[in-house]
Parts: sequence; C-alpha cells; structure tokens
Amino acid sequence: MKKNLVSTIRLNTCLILFTLTMSCNQGVIYNRSYNPGYYQFSKKFNKNLNQQDSSVVYGYIKDAVTKEPLNYASIKLDDHSKIKSDAKGTYRFKEPYISEKIFLTANYIGYRKMETHRFLVSKGDSIRIDFYLYLDDRPIID
Repeated sequence: MKKNLVSTIRLNTCLILFTLTMSCNQGVIYNRSYNPGYYQFSKKFNKNLNQQDSSVVYGYIKDAVTKEPLNYASIKLDDHSKIKSDAKGTYRFKEPYISEKIFLTANYIGYRKMETHRFLVSKGDSIRIDFYLYLDDRPIID
C-alpha cells in the first residue's frame, strides 16, 4: 500500500510539473492538420525583439519519414509574405510587430501541403514552427 501511495504522489508531481512547464513556457506542441504530416510549435518571448517592435517566425521544413531537410520549399505567412527555405530547409520571417492571429502554410513539390492553426504574434515573440511533410501519394488526374 505504501508503494502505491509513493507511485501516485510521483505521478501527480510529474503531471503538475509538466502542466506548469507547458503553461509557463508555452513549450513544444505537436499538431496535425487536414493532411498527413505534422508540425512542431513553440513560442517564446525575446526581450531584444521587444525593443525593436518586431517579432520573428522561423523553423525547418523536413520530410516526415526520413527527417531530411526539404530545400527551397515555399512558406507562406498568412497573406503578408511568402519565402523559400534555404538549402538546409530553414526559413525565417522577420516581421514588424503584428497584433493579429496568423497562420503558416508549407508546400513542397511532390509533398502534401501543411497548414498551421491560427496563432497570435505579438511584439517580442520568437516563434519556431518545424514542418514535417509526407509525400503526396494521391494519383494524378488529368
């Protein structure tokens, strides 16, 4: 009985610590969209960006199976701007302060498109979104 009580206390402590970590740091969250694949989202406050009245959204685009970077993939930030990832699959939007909810879309030839949920970008935010795309196995129809 004493072992069960100790196990329960340890489990509850772990759950409380996990909950506090997720709510304080807005830690990493995996999300799925309507297509196969997923993205990893984390948001932190950067005081250096806050002084410049700006925010940054950055990350990687990778193959979901091999974890290889997808170079020169397209990333669209809502309707504000569109860029390509570099040879290592990384991208970076350095935007002025945006006080609205936006979303990102990642697209690569031969892969399924991935769209994030809408999220709020505020002054000083440093947001990392890593996309993991799956090959598009749907048949081509003329």
